[in-house]
Amino acid sequence: MKYYILTVWLLTLSGLANAGELTKDAEIIMVGNTANGQDDFFIKTQGGTGPCVGSSIIFPASSAPSKEYHARAYSLALAAFSMGNTKVRVYNFASDSCFTASYIQMAK
Repeated sequence: MKYYILTVWLLTLSGLANAGELTKDAEIIMVGNTANGQDDFFIKTQGGTGPCVGSSIIFPASSAPSKEYHARAYSLALAAFSMGNTKVRVYNFASDSCFTASYIQMAK
């Protein structure tokens, strides 16, 4: 039983190690309703830190747990873009790829 719990714990940690913060304290300078004609949207950021600053960050619907979750992320990206001078944090729960983001947070 101890080995089972240890294995599950290690697998959980390894999954989290592959996930990543794509941008932090960045400003959205562009938003698009699709990146490549698929069910997704993209943002482009400047400033801040992270491996995806200055490149397109794609939010495919398949990376979100539900359509509503994906719609909320798009709404939040639009709000951050329209407000200006708003810092965003973008995260990918599955990997550190800029093409499968799933979480966005905004702050003043």
